Amino acid sequence: MGKFKANLICILLLFLLLVFNFFEYTPFTINLSPSVPCGIYFVIPKIFQADYQKGDMVLFEVPVTIKQFMIQREYIDKNTYLLKQIQALEGDTYYVDDKAIHVNDEYVGDISTRDSLGRSIIPQYGKHHVNKGYFLPIGLNNKNSYDGRYFGEVPIKNIKNKVIPLIIFTGK
Repeated sequence: MGKFKANLICILLLFLLLVFNFFEYTPFTINLSPSVPCGIYFVIPKIFQADYQKGDMVLFEVPVTIKQFMIQREYIDKNTYLLKQIQALEGDTYYVDDKAIHVNDEYVGDISTRDSLGRSIIPQYGKHHVNKGYFLPIGLNNKNSYDGRYFGEVPIKNIKNKVIPLIIFTGK
């Protein structure tokens, strides 16, 4: 009976690997960027995802219009998805002034004019409305996080998956 169970477990694991590869699904992602808490995140399969809400953590593809800039700055490589929190959705308003970003008149985080290496970055100053089918991604842990403060809203269709933290690394 022991050999049967071992074979059954091997077949099940092989089946799961094939399913994950077929659907291009990886169940975990590791974040080492300081823009959101460093740790291991569970990637929720698309079939189990409902509508997106403010506060959801999501993996998304960087819009083509800014991807090359981010690659040149070595913020990402060409196959990287960003992990950020949804801070605004369709109908929300956000405002970036010389110190901070606010969503619907509530403080969200500070802004910077320099990235973590001291290079110039330009915030999306002024008042903006999130359009239908878009969201505003923000990395709350770091004002230098290259996110919606600097490139604005992103199409919801660019979201690959929601994620939830499993293990958060603390300390240095």
